[in-house]
Amino acid sequence: MSFRFLLVLLLIVFLGACAMHHPIPSAQNNPVGFLGARQSHPTAIKPDELLYEDLVGEIANQEGQETISVRVFMHLAKVTHDVRFVQHALEIALHDHQITLAEQAAKLWIRLDPKATEPVQMLAVMLIEKGDFNRALPYVESVLNRKDINDNVVFSNLDSLVAQIPDVERALAFALSLAKHYPDKYQAHIFAGETAFRAKKAAVALQQVNVALTLNPHSPEAAVLKGVILDRQSPEAAVNFLKVFLNHDNDPNVRLVYARALVSASHFHAARAQFELLAKSNPDNAAINLAVGLLSAQMGDWKVAHAYFLRALTLPVANKEQIKLYLGQTEQALGHPHKALDWYASVIEGPYYVMARIRLAGVLSDEGKNHDAMAVLSSLPVSNLQDRIVVTLAKTELLNKMGKRRRAYVLLDKLYKEAPANPDVLYAHGLAAERIGLEGVFESDMHQLIALKPDDGQAYNALGYTYADHDVHLKEAGILLDKAYALLPDDPLIMDSLGWLQYRLGHFQQALADLKKAYTAYPDPEIGAHWGEVLWQAGHHYEARKIWDKCLRLHPDNVVLKATIKRLEH
Repeated sequence: MSFRFLLVLLLIVFLGACAMHHPIPSAQNNPVGFLGARQSHPTAIKPDELLYEDLVGEIANQEGQETISVRVFMHLAKVTHDVRFVQHALEIALHDHQITLAEQAAKLWIRLDPKATEPVQMLAVMLIEKGDFNRALPYVESVLNRKDINDNVVFSNLDSLVAQIPDVERALAFALSLAKHYPDKYQAHIFAGETAFRAKKAAVALQQVNVALTLNPHSPEAAVLKGVILDRQSPEAAVNFLKVFLNHDNDPNVRLVYARALVSASHFHAARAQFELLAKSNPDNAAINLAVGLLSAQMGDWKVAHAYFLRALTLPVANKEQIKLYLGQTEQALGHPHKALDWYASVIEGPYYVMARIRLAGVLSDEGKNHDAMAVLSSLPVSNLQDRIVVTLAKTELLNKMGKRRRAYVLLDKLYKEAPANPDVLYAHGLAAERIGLEGVFESDMHQLIALKPDDGQAYNALGYTYADHDVHLKEAGILLDKAYALLPDDPLIMDSLGWLQYRLGHFQQALADLKKAYTAYPDPEIGAHWGEVLWQAGHHYEARKIWDKCLRLHPDNVVLKATIKRLEH
C-alpha cells in the first residue's frame, strides 16, 4: 500500500473527529487548495483542517479512490456551504460514472444553491449518454420548467446527445415523452421528429414536424427537417413545400435543402440557380462552389463547371485531390487533353489517385498512345480487391479498344473467379464473353446480373441488344429493352439498342429516328456505325457516308466502325 493511500485512510478517520469536535467559528478567509482561493463562508472546520481535507480529497482522486474523494468533497461542501466543493465532487462522480453518488452530490448542490442549473444538466447529460432515459427524464424536465432557459439551446443540445445513442427505439420513446409533456413547445416536436427520422420512422417524424410547423410556421429548423423527410419520399413534394416556405422566409439552410431536393427531382437548372444564390451569399463556402460545379458538369456546361471547381480549389477544403480530378474531366470535355493530363498527373496520393491515373490513361489512349496508356495502368498499385477490379476493368476496356478481345476476356475471367458476385465484374465478363463468341457464358452472366440487380437497366439492355444484334429472340429482345428503357429512359445506349431492334424488325423509319436521337445525345462511334448502316440499307448512301466520315475523323481506330464500313462498301 502506497504512503499516499495510507495517508488518505488516516485522514478519513480524522474527518469524523473534525466534524464532531470543532464549533462553528466566525467567517474567515479560506486558504488555497486544489480548487483555488475559497470564498468566505460560515464553516465548522478550521482553516488548517480545511486545507488538510482538501488535500485528502485530491490525493484520493489521484490514487483512483474516487468514492472516497467524492465523500470528502461533499463533506467539505456541507460544513462550508461552498458549492465549489460539491461541484468538484459531482464532476469526479460523473467522470467515474458513479450515478448514485452523482445524484447525491447534485441534490446537495441544489440544496446549497436552489437557483443552480448546472448539477441538473450535468446529471441529465450523463444519464442520456448511458441511455438511461427514464432516470434522465425528470432532470431534463426540471431544466425545461425553468423560465430563464433557452428552449432552442436545450433541445439542440439534447438532439446532439441523443443522436449518439445506438438504441434508437428507446431514444425515440424518450423524445416522444418530452413532446407529450411539452405540447406547446415546437422545439420539443422538432426534437421528436429528428429522433424519429433517425429511427427510420418517417411517418412519426413527419407527424411531429407538422405539429412543430403548426406551432411555429416560420421555424427554419422544422422546414429543413420536413424538407429532408419529403425528399426521401417524394422529391417533388419536398420541392413544392420548400418553395412555398422560401417565399416568406429566406433562410440559407432551407434554401440549401431546397437546392438538394431540386437535384433529387432532376431539376438541374433550377437547382444550379439556387446553389448560385447560395454561392453569392457564401463565396468562401467550398462545398457550395463544388455543388455548382458538379451540377454544371451534369448539365454539360463545362466552362461554368471549370470556373466553380477552380474557385473551390482555392478555398479550405479536405478533398482537393477530388477537385483536381474534376478539373481534369472538365478540361477533357472542353477539348484540352494536355491540360487534362496535367490535372490528372497532379493527383499524386490519396483515394482518388487510382481513378486519376485511369483517367490519364484514357486521355493517352484517345491521343492514340495505347501502349503508353497500358503502361500507366500496369504501374498502378492493386493492394486490395476493389483496386484490382477498377484497374482490371480499365485494362480490359483498353484491350477491347485495341482489338485484343480474347486477352481482355482472359483477364476478366481471372477476375470473375475472384469476384463472381460483383455486378461490374459480372457485366464486363459477360460482354467480353459475347465479343469472342461465348454466347452461353454471356447469357448466363446477364441472367445472373438481372437476378442480382433486378433494377439494373444495363443488364436488360446488354442482353436485349445482343439478341437484336444476332437477329434472334427478337420478341424477348423487345421485352428486355422495354424494361431497360423504363428504368433508364434518358440513356442513349438503350435508345441505340431500341433503334437497332427496330432495324432488325424492318421498321426503318422508327429505327432511324431512335438512332439519330441516340447519336445526338451521345456521339459514340458504334452508335454512328449503326445509324450509318440503317441509312445505307434504306438507300441513303450519301447520308451514311457523312455520318461514318465524321465518326472516323474522331475515332479512326474504332474496330466496329471500320468493320461496318468495310462490310457494306465492299
